[in-house]
Amino acid sequence: RLHHLVTLGMANSKANEKHRRHYAATFRNHLLGWILKNPYLVGINWLCPMEVAIRAINIIWSMTLLKNDPSLNIFVWQVI
Repeated sequence: RLHHLVTLGMANSKANEKHRRHYAATFRNHLLGWILKNPYLVGINWLCPMEVAIRAINIIWSMTLLKNDPSLNIFVWQVI
């Protein structure tokens, strides 16, 4: 359900510069990997509207927490 992305975002906001890069990179890799492996409306992850909504909320919250991180470039945001 991608709950861990919110945890990465919260950790990023409280971490020093070295760890911020790590948390942002982990967020990017996990979310882009999930998107690539679960194309829109294809597969089990899109069957239940509640599951989709939970993932969407977790993605939105994590994006909000990481929106100012310089290591996440425009390409990442466009894919998301």
